[in-house]
Amino acid sequence: MHTMRILKDPAYFLFFLGCTTLLLTANAYFIFFLPGSNGYACIPGENITTKNILFGVFLSLSTAFLLTALVFIMQMPKTCSIRTQGKLASITGVSTISGIFTVFCTVCTLPIFSILGVSVGFSIFTIYNGWFKIISIIFSIIGIIFANQYLKRNE
Repeated sequence: MHTMRILKDPAYFLFFLGCTTLLLTANAYFIFFLPGSNGYACIPGENITTKNILFGVFLSLSTAFLLTALVFIMQMPKTCSIRTQGKLASITGVSTISGIFTVFCTVCTLPIFSILGVSVGFSIFTIYNGWFKIISIIFSIIGIIFANQYLKRNE
């Protein structure tokens, strides 16, 4: 895989480790300290499942890798277009946001949005939790494939 050569550079490897550590810490906080949901009820500790922990590890690793690839691609000579950077940044953002909002109860935890009237909209992450995790995984894989193809073309 062409994207793995990025991690051979010590600077990018340390960036990857730093991002992974930061994201793992954030995911651990979300899973262990924020309330989870079971049906329509918020229950503290409901998120502490093997599935959520493994998903958090996958999400942290894939997001850190995509961020590292994005930084690498942005620092390439003029072969990298703004369009390419935008695609990879968008894929990374959609993957991360749709994944992070599934590991805690967004309706209970983000009450500031109820003032704006959008807390009902965030309940979709609670109701379709599994589907958003699948979407997040798919977007992560698409992002890695996209970065790999771009690096393969521009060696």
